[in-house]
Amino acid sequence: MAYLKVNGVDVKTPSVFTPKIQDISNPDSGRTLDGIMHKNMLTSKITIDLEWWMTTPAETAAILNAFEAQEYFTVTYNDPRNANAQVTKTFYLGDREAPVKVWTVNSKRYESVAFTIIER
Repeated sequence: MAYLKVNGVDVKTPSVFTPKIQDISNPDSGRTLDGIMHKNMLTSKITIDLEWWMTTPAETAAILNAFEAQEYFTVTYNDPRNANAQVTKTFYLGDREAPVKVWTVNSKRYESVAFTIIER
């Protein structure tokens, strides 16, 4: 079973997989004059930082194309909130980066491919 799937298709296992849970609060949330926080949480969403190290040009293209194919996409991943059981959620893509590490005749490698996906 693949560690990560995008729109049902296996994607190379990332070198770094960092899920973050964001609380979404009501616009009326905030501290009152007595210093008490009134969070008024509406829901929580997950963002996931992904990074692949030392990828070839073909691997880099495959990774980027898998996520860039649509404005929104489904991702199946191991959710730490569910004892690492696989879940599928809809995400959109943040900024991407792919700095070059080596680019010679016999060796072409990207240092990494990195970006964040954000739950819709």
